[in-house]
Amino acid sequence: MARPPDKDLDDAISRATLRLLGQVGFGRLSIAAVATSANTARTSVYRRWPDKEALVLAAVRHEFATPHATIDTGTLRDDLLAQARALAERLGQHAGVLSGLLTAIRDNGELGRLVRAGIVERDREIMTGAIDRAIARGELRGPVDEIVTSVPMSLLFARIVLLDEPLDEPYLIRMVDTVVMPLFPLCRE
Repeated sequence: MARPPDKDLDDAISRATLRLLGQVGFGRLSIAAVATSANTARTSVYRRWPDKEALVLAAVRHEFATPHATIDTGTLRDDLLAQARALAERLGQHAGVLSGLLTAIRDNGELGRLVRAGIVERDREIMTGAIDRAIARGELRGPVDEIVTSVPMSLLFARIVLLDEPLDEPYLIRMVDTVVMPLFPLCRE
């Protein structure tokens, strides 16, 4: 008879995988190191996942698949700033993981799709919702070019992952006020 799943052990393995991924990157990540970090045996990891790729996919899926709350402050600027704060917090928590995944995302199609769906597409959906609400309130005229929805994520990702600079409140305000909001001038009524 098979053992019942052990959620605590699964969570410990997932956390260890992400922590090590952020420290050593995908290429140097090993099942043995994950098992040691999670205080379990390698066989416990292999019983759950056949290889490193499956383990990382499961850990990323677990971490980035959480649902998002709708941000609706009543104005586009404040929605964008609240979204930037939430995204900055998430990216700040996972900057090392994302750095460790950069090559793997490009080389592994499924992993790339998972990260894009969990971070990039989710952020675009939130921004699209903010834009749609602004149009409904009469703040903007539609339609807004889809490329605009990628700008905040791109700036925040580049700053924390590539430049290793903080995503602090003054930066978030400057980004929204001097870069993102000016993308909408032709849409304002």
